[in-house]
Amino acid sequence: MAMQSSTKMNFGLSYCRAIATIAIIILHTGFVLSTNFHFNIEDNIILRLFVNCSMWAVPIFLMVTGVLNLDENKNLTLKKLIKKYIGRILLSLVIFVAIYQIVDIIIDKRSLHLNEFLTYLKNLYTGNTYSPMWYLYMLIGLYLLMPMYRAFVKVSKENEIKFIMLVYIIFISIIPAIGTFKFKSGFYIHELTIYPFYLFMGYSLHKGIIKIDKNKGAILFIVSSILISILTYYRWINNNENFEIFWSYSSVIVIVQSIGFFNFVMGISNSQKWQSIEKVSSENKKSYKNTENIFSSILLKIDSLSFGIYLIHIIIIRIFTSIDTIKNLITGNSFLLTVPVLVITNLFLSCIIVKLVKNFPIFKFIL
Repeated sequence: MAMQSSTKMNFGLSYCRAIATIAIIILHTGFVLSTNFHFNIEDNIILRLFVNCSMWAVPIFLMVTGVLNLDENKNLTLKKLIKKYIGRILLSLVIFVAIYQIVDIIIDKRSLHLNEFLTYLKNLYTGNTYSPMWYLYMLIGLYLLMPMYRAFVKVSKENEIKFIMLVYIIFISIIPAIGTFKFKSGFYIHELTIYPFYLFMGYSLHKGIIKIDKNKGAILFIVSSILISILTYYRWINNNENFEIFWSYSSVIVIVQSIGFFNFVMGISNSQKWQSIEKVSSENKKSYKNTENIFSSILLKIDSLSFGIYLIHIIIIRIFTSIDTIKNLITGNSFLLTVPVLVITNLFLSCIIVKLVKNFPIFKFIL
């Protein structure tokens, strides 16, 4: 997730981040169920639809990060970058890789001995831990290079920013996709990944360098989601693993899906005049609550807990899939029922746990 500003709140960005947090729980729930249980082809396709149609979540987090941190008016010093952002993520890794391992020890009923500590150190370094933690390792790399990204944005013209994003799409999205179907290209760019693209795209959309209204955004999101659903069906019916590239983070379809969602939510927020405002003071909380509807308030609360939810929700999924009663519920009912129930329950429990552990200083800092 993007680290939240301590001085301002932007409703559109908060809604994007909150809904993406829910999508992450859907994605990971569907993925864990599809890889840990044996289902028939029809049920597996349903689960994969939950997963593949939620792949826009991480790009949205990165686009929000781009909006917040590439803004040339933001005072982001190296000291602040290292202490507030990189330091917080590193500490989160140190603590939660240990917590995840303890959870595994308890669930698997393993004995605690010195080798577990050595395994912890190895897992921390290699990233061999719960799969959602890849995002934190990746995010550290992005923040380490943030001064370079900010410098580029500051001195670049709009056309130059558009050109760089086009280069990303061609070399990281289109050419690799073509290569998957045995038409490999000799053209490539060293050390280029798709993730900075989303930073620049979020910044460009927010600044109006690229203009897409909310209606077009909704159409892009719906059409791309339908296309992913169709391709998911054909991937599993024909057992063609090459189709997996169509819902990777570098997929053109996922890029379009993410752009569509971002513009739709930001457009809806702006049209309702939910603009960037000063963080609400304690004196104004009553009037603030009177001006926001229940749905908005829920999303803002989820947003304020989003980083903690990201770290906690996978523990709950791990626990759910280790309880026989819940496993029977999963295998004995339609996924159209069980997945929403598991996701809503997970979100509720994650919010409660995050709020409780925030009372401890070290967790208050990282969550």
